[in-house]
Amino acid sequence: MRAPQWRMSLIIGLFALLTACATAPPPEAATASPQHGREALAAAEAFDFSSLAQMVATSDLVIRGRVTETRPSRIVGAEPTPHELESEYSAGSGMRLEEVVIDVEAILHGEPPGRPVVVEVDGWWMSNEERVVLEDQVGFDNGQEVVLALHQKREQFDEPRFALVGSQGAFLLDGPRVMQTKRTDDLVRAIEQWGTQRLLSEVEAASLAAGKGMVTPLPRPSMRAASPEAEG
Repeated sequence: MRAPQWRMSLIIGLFALLTACATAPPPEAATASPQHGREALAAAEAFDFSSLAQMVATSDLVIRGRVTETRPSRIVGAEPTPHELESEYSAGSGMRLEEVVIDVEAILHGEPPGRPVVVEVDGWWMSNEERVVLEDQVGFDNGQEVVLALHQKREQFDEPRFALVGSQGAFLLDGPRVMQTKRTDDLVRAIEQWGTQRLLSEVEAASLAAGKGMVTPLPRPSMRAASPEAEG
């Protein structure tokens, strides 16, 4: 059923930034990288950045850090009462998010309300406990060094939570190298050729430019844009 898959991936792609749905206790099972062994689904992006400076200016926070933990998180998009699903990709099935805990090594832009930083990413379909993997999504493993461009979530939580500004906003470091990923975005592919030191320098320069009003951030989309009725 292609249509339900497309509609669900559109909604989930925006949930990672804008969710305000029901919660439930996380399972105790250990997690694995969301890139491993799953078929990717296409998803709509909330932002399409034309430059790193624009990405930084639009972000609440850009950090360099190391992944210390990945763990199951809350459920979003689930119906409040049990029901029979039309398919495993039905919008009513909901999804469990994953929390990626980052030990912050350097703040490149903005200021976190606390440390470590907790980032919510796509997790599992609740209908069959299978991984949600979106095209151009980066997976996170414990010990991985990263540079992340983030938005702080506006919902009320016991601790602040963040979301990636989009698939363009995550870079994996391997010493002096920025690791190559399967992402096809032209901006991302260009940045992945820079190396770690240039990436850090460019982010810091972009943060200074944004602080002086020299770069215009993109407007943050409203929740209405994530609804099926708003798809046009």
